[in-house]
Amino acid sequence: MAELLSICIPTRNRSQYLQELLESIGREIESEPEIGSKIKIYISDNASNDLTWDVCQKFYQTYKNLDYSSNESDLGSGNNIFKCCNTGIGKYRWVVGDDELIAS
Repeated sequence: MAELLSICIPTRNRSQYLQELLESIGREIESEPEIGSKIKIYISDNASNDLTWDVCQKFYQTYKNLDYSSNESDLGSGNNIFKCCNTGIGKYRWVVGDDELIAS
């Protein structure tokens, strides 16, 4: 798979919003599987102490196109965004807030 789009999601302690975002992305991937196979989601967890890991693990079990990394300590929001964006390798990168939804 040639990665066309990297969806970069920096997050910290907002697992309930992240879950809704990932569900909305999952619906889009399911509706366009050919395009969905060219998308990878990058999560940069900024030392969360909530259910962020569990949410990501559940999504990964279904879609497999998720790369999760967790910072040992809080880098600050700006540095976490920068780190997350630089992790993606797609031709295009899209930084999405963990509290946003993908409109269908």
